Amino acid sequence: ENTAAGRMFLEQKGRQGEEEGAEAEEDGDDMQEMMGLPPSPGQGGRVTEQQKSDAVKVAKSVAAQVRSSDPDLASKAQTSHENPRFLNSFYKASRLHFIGTWKTRYQQIIDTLPPAPPLPPAKERLILHVDMDCFFCSVSCLGRKELEGMPVAVTWGDSTNKVSNAEISSANYKARESGLKAGMWMEQARALCPDLITLPYEFDKYSEAAERMYRELFAIT
Repeated sequence: ENTAAGRMFLEQKGRQGEEEGAEAEEDGDDMQEMMGLPPSPGQGGRVTEQQKSDAVKVAKSVAAQVRSSDPDLASKAQTSHENPRFLNSFYKASRLHFIGTWKTRYQQIIDTLPPAPPLPPAKERLILHVDMDCFFCSVSCLGRKELEGMPVAVTWGDSTNKVSNAEISSANYKARESGLKAGMWMEQARALCPDLITLPYEFDKYSEAAERMYRELFAIT
């Protein structure tokens, strides 16, 4: 009986090991799929250097498509002399202008909401701090599966253009692992992280995501 029980125990552990191995391989395949790569049979879910390089190329092609969709990025430097609407275009593309007009957009959201309920008694009051970390970068990566797991930064500069230099506005955690941070210039960022993926500002997306966040918070506060 002890021998039979021991055999059953070993068989059960063997099946468990096979299942865990299969799960680990599936996790590896999921990672490769997340990077836009096909599973690698016989590699136990590992991603090769060539596959990483291919994934970076795919991610940079996505960033190039985003940049090409913005006509202002394709135009040469202008002044109000060449373009009477230059100031409008300038403010439309200005990060500081976007941040500076935040209060106006916020008030427009507030104006569409019903009156707030009275505050609860002080002993029941909770104060919630919500930190939308690397907000620009996080929003820009939404819906772009090819960018998952990649070092990404938001800037008007182009990491694939060696003469392009601009200030980094937002960098995700993967990029921060290489030492990138907001306020750093592209030249230094490119040296620290050669595989850096750079995306231009997408202010309409930021406004839409921020409004959704505010409305969700107002609905429970």
